[in-house]
Amino acid sequence: MAYVFVSSFKNGIDARRTKLNAQQGSFVSAKNVHINRGGEIEKRKAFVEKYVLPAGKTKGLFANNSGLFVFGTDGTSNVAPGFSFPRGLNYYHLSGQATGYTLDQVMSVDSYDNKPYVSAKLSNGTGSYFAHFYYATATTNTQVDEWTAIESAASFASTKEIAKELSEIMDVDPNATVEFVTGSVTSATNPSILITARVANTSLTITALPDSTVTGALDTTVTTITAAAPGVKEVKEVSFAGTVTSVTVNTLFKVTIANGSSSNSYSTSSRETFSTHFVKTFKTKMYASSGSLIHFSHTDTPKDWAVNQSDFAGFENLAAQTGSYTKSIGAANYQNFMAIFARRSTQIWQMVPGDPASNQVVQLMDGIGSVASGSIASFGELDVFFLSDTGIRSLRARDSSNAAVVFDIGTSIDPVVQAKMDTAGYAKTKRAKGIIEPTDGRYLLAIGDTVFVYSFFPASGISAWTTYDLGFEVEDWAVQDNRLYCRSGDKIYLYGGNDNNTYDASEASVELSWLSADKPAHKKRFYGLDVSCEGTWSAQISTDPVTNQFVTTGSVIGQNFSQPNFRMSAIGTHIGLKFSTTDASFSRLSSACIHFDFTDPAR
Repeated sequence: MAYVFVSSFKNGIDARRTKLNAQQGSFVSAKNVHINRGGEIEKRKAFVEKYVLPAGKTKGLFANNSGLFVFGTDGTSNVAPGFSFPRGLNYYHLSGQATGYTLDQVMSVDSYDNKPYVSAKLSNGTGSYFAHFYYATATTNTQVDEWTAIESAASFASTKEIAKELSEIMDVDPNATVEFVTGSVTSATNPSILITARVANTSLTITALPDSTVTGALDTTVTTITAAAPGVKEVKEVSFAGTVTSVTVNTLFKVTIANGSSSNSYSTSSRETFSTHFVKTFKTKMYASSGSLIHFSHTDTPKDWAVNQSDFAGFENLAAQTGSYTKSIGAANYQNFMAIFARRSTQIWQMVPGDPASNQVVQLMDGIGSVASGSIASFGELDVFFLSDTGIRSLRARDSSNAAVVFDIGTSIDPVVQAKMDTAGYAKTKRAKGIIEPTDGRYLLAIGDTVFVYSFFPASGISAWTTYDLGFEVEDWAVQDNRLYCRSGDKIYLYGGNDNNTYDASEASVELSWLSADKPAHKKRFYGLDVSCEGTWSAQISTDPVTNQFVTTGSVIGQNFSQPNFRMSAIGTHIGLKFSTTDASFSRLSSACIHFDFTDPAR
């Protein structure tokens, strides 16, 4: 009589190895669970609908000591007839925008003097521009004119950069594959996007903007390169002509790919391509991105951006520090310094509010950066989590020198994260949102409809990744009064509900890496299973890693170590285990034990 006892699940998902070779107790998959401080599996709480907002009238979600905030360009009385914002949820009216423009997207928010400072994208249907808004009254933020002047005078993206950005945004179109090329069939100097039908003998309808009859200076042309035919995939080209100027910098570039009833549109502008438009409060100043430049406001006056030596406003050009630096993606506090991320480069800066001439770069880190501004989250003072093109990474001190080094905290789930980034596409990936959960300090990163969850308790040796499947896409996170909120569409959800102890009937499930009792070449007869848990958990087993067919052995409530175990009869070198629960209450899986005999002990 022998057995394998799995007493800890501290390693979480391990996608680096095959399921037959991963460490005992690690997971092939883990959905709607996380790992607690004792290395046990716990079902997540419910994300309970807390507020329903007027359809399409507000954007964003932010929290500080004053409460939760959402934003819009309508006056409070015009948001929706008869609608009153509930207690605890504040509406900030962003006022002073250009005539005809409404709020399209909240790009970034930070709190300055306990008041929201907002970077926003505003659109009118044919173009968009970016502006900052800051406190005017308790319910109104006005446009920051000095930033608008900086934005108007800033550089902007060329048609080549716009075409490249669009090609990345279009990379998940269901009807076509896309490729950016520097020249076109009609002109060797015009950048273009090649659009190839995914299915042979399928005709695509491609439309593109802008049209020279409208803009005069800019134009897009759609040309058929290869016609659809049996066994032949249609290829069309969208070429971009003209030069972006300060007059056309906000013009909308839009490509629509249609196939019958299926139609998808993709858009950007020169200004949107040029910069991520994030804002960051740091040491009495507000910092903001404009391409590779990091601007900083006057000391103690976040609405004043005009360069003035006596008030210490100005900017730093990060592209002058290293050739690999392009536009700034985001920033975070790091050991009293500011860590500033481009897509494939990171710089650590010492910013001196009272003497900008003393600002200096402390460390340059080429080859690693962030793809999503919203993914960047400071964990205390010594750790910064972020999403890179290679996966989820952490910036932390290497040793007592405090020099920063990138830790590959996400290596164990890199294949899973990279696959999610591929299926979600660049447009959703660059909007990924990360936050530090306030109770247990877990890092949550939402990409599309999947939340990657990092449970890290170093004193217990726990460093574990799992996932949440919420059934909706998280657009923003916020923490207020030690409670976690998220927004999706026009709904705001509260984790755990009002009592912080609400669960739902969503399925929580794990598949363990397959067990061999450290004898992977020995055949075994598996005949019993013991489980220790809280709640009701269903157990499934498989001994065929090729077909991966699992059969249910039964369900357990509490534990069955002191009772007859689950009986089974299965032959194999390895055994796979799956556990799941749909209990709408606290549920925990602590350990599992498989009983077996060797069928060929002499081998």
